[in-house]
Amino acid sequence: MRFSLRDLGEGPVRRNEKLPSCSFFCEMAEADIIASA
Repeated sequence: MRFSLRDLGEGPVRRNEKLPSCSFFCEMAEADIIASA
């Protein structure tokens, strides 16, 4: 299943977010962006 930045919610997501799940989604989103670049 692929994730998009919209799935993360509104606004930019910070890497220093305290939620570990956020970091996971951030990495998934970045990988998806790099792959589609």
